Amino acid sequence: MPTWLRALTGKVLRLVGPIVLLSIVTATEASAQEGQQQVIGTKRGKVYHIYPDDCASARRIRLDHRVVFESEEAARRAGRRLCRRCEQLREKYLEAAQTASRDDDSGQRTKPEYDDPHRPESGGRDDQRDDGRSSTPPASAAPMYATVKSVGPDGTIELDIGEKVCLAGVVCPPDGRPLAEDAVRFIIEQSRGRRVRVTLPAPLEAPGSRDVFGRLRAYLVPDDGGRDLGGELIFQGYAWVCRDRPCDRHAEYTRREEEAWRAQRGIWKPLDGEAGRQEVVTGRHARYYFAPDSPHAARLNGAFSLTVNEAKSRRLPPYPEYDCGSADRLSGQKARSKETSTHETRETQSSAAQGRSTF
Repeated sequence: MPTWLRALTGKVLRLVGPIVLLSIVTATEASAQEGQQQVIGTKRGKVYHIYPDDCASARRIRLDHRVVFESEEAARRAGRRLCRRCEQLREKYLEAAQTASRDDDSGQRTKPEYDDPHRPESGGRDDQRDDGRSSTPPASAAPMYATVKSVGPDGTIELDIGEKVCLAGVVCPPDGRPLAEDAVRFIIEQSRGRRVRVTLPAPLEAPGSRDVFGRLRAYLVPDDGGRDLGGELIFQGYAWVCRDRPCDRHAEYTRREEEAWRAQRGIWKPLDGEAGRQEVVTGRHARYYFAPDSPHAARLNGAFSLTVNEAKSRRLPPYPEYDCGSADRLSGQKARSKETSTHETRETQSSAAQGRSTF
C-alpha cells in the first residue's frame, strides 16, 4: 500500500472509530435491556409484572408508586404473585416460541412472532414456567365448564351441573378449625357466580376420581383469566398440599407451599405466646403433626414431642379431621373418646377467643 494511502486511512479511522465504537456499545446495551425486562410492581400491591411495556396494568403504574424487583423470585419472596395479564402474555409468547421451535424441527425455519425473555431456554423444561407453574396442561381428562353456585365447609364447591367438587391435591382446614373460614371466604371471592374451567386429574370412571363423600376431585380455574384455585389457596397459606394422595400437579403445588412457608403466610405463621409453645407430637418420617391425645399418635414411627411453632418451622401441617376424603376421618371419629372431643372443643373456643390459630 502506498505511503500516502496508508496515512489517509489512518486519519479516517481516527475520525470514524469513536463513532463506530459508540454505536456498537449503544446497540449492545439496547439489546441487553431488550433481553431482560424489568420485574415491577406497586408499593402496596399484591402482584408483580414482567411485561411493563405490554401489560396495560403495568403501564398505568406511576413512577412514584413503582417498585423494581431484582427477579421474579425476589417478587415472590415479597409475597407478590404474577399479574394475570402478564401470565396470559407469557402463555402467548411461550406458545409462539414452541410453534417456532416445531417449525424449526420440520425445517421451515419460521421466525418466532414473539421474543419472551422470561421463557425457559431452548432445550430446557418447556413444560415449566420460570415461576414454577405449569405452562402446559397435564395429561388428564378434557376440561369442562360450569358456574360455581356455592361454597361450603371444607372447601366443598357446588357447581350448576349438579356436582360437588373438592380441589384435587389440596387440603383445606376442616370446618370449625382456625383458618377454615378464611379458606372458604377466599374461594367465594375468587369463584362464586363465576364460570370456571373444571379439569379432572383422572377420567370419571377411574378409581379415585371421587372421594368417600362422592365429591369430584378436580382443578378449578375461573374462565375469565383467573388462576388455579388450589394453587392460589396454597400460595396464600389458606391450605396445604395433600401428602397422602399426590396428583399430577403435586410438584407445582409443593413449590407454592414452600413459597407460603418461607413467607410465613397463613398456617405457616408462627404463633405468639402460649399458642406457639403448645406441645404436639410427630414421628421420625411423619408428614403431619398431631395432638398428643390423637388416636393416630399411636401409629407414629419414632414419635417425639415438639411445639406448634417448631412443627411450623419443619413445614409440618396439622393432621386434619380428614385428608383428601380419606377414610381416616370416619375411623378417627369412631375411635375418639368423649373426653378428647371435649378437649378439642375447648381448645378451639379458646383459640377463637384469642383471635389466633392453634395451627
